[in-house]
Amino acid sequence: MTNRVPLLLDVDGVVNVFGAGVDELRDRGFAAYDATSHDGYTYRLHVAPETPGLIAELAESFEIVWCTTWRNANDVIAPLLGLPGDLRQVWFPSQWLDVPFGLCRKTPMVAEWAREHGIRRLAWLDDEISESDTDALSNGWQSNRGWLTIEPLDDVLLLQCDPGVGLTREHTDRLRVWE
Repeated sequence: MTNRVPLLLDVDGVVNVFGAGVDELRDRGFAAYDATSHDGYTYRLHVAPETPGLIAELAESFEIVWCTTWRNANDVIAPLLGLPGDLRQVWFPSQWLDVPFGLCRKTPMVAEWAREHGIRRLAWLDDEISESDTDALSNGWQSNRGWLTIEPLDDVLLLQCDPGVGLTREHTDRLRVWE
């Protein structure tokens, strides 16, 4: 563990861009990689040429932590980005919790991970997060029936990425100012 603020990094929609046509991505200079997931399926990943450099810049100031369903991200994704293969990861269950409309399905596990590791401050890049997730992590949240409680953190910055664009200089600039 490090004393740097954790930056939770999703893969699909942040590192791996989708939603645009393959020809368009190739014309924009995206690299295509075949990657095999932990469950043995092979997927085609499209990574913007600037993405590895942007992540390297962020890794100078933040502790990069995988926040993805790619259980083998250290083995498969890290080498594509020039990252070490021993990054921490927020683990997600094979069966997702039912979360209320508007809340990202990862948010309860992110809150639990932060609590277990004594983390009070974090940043998160994902294509599925929204203001509802920022509110839940900043102010705390409890379901109507009390089956799910999220304890508030001291300071969070959640940045939503457009899955057809992925990580951009604007994201990294906002993170650098916030840090």
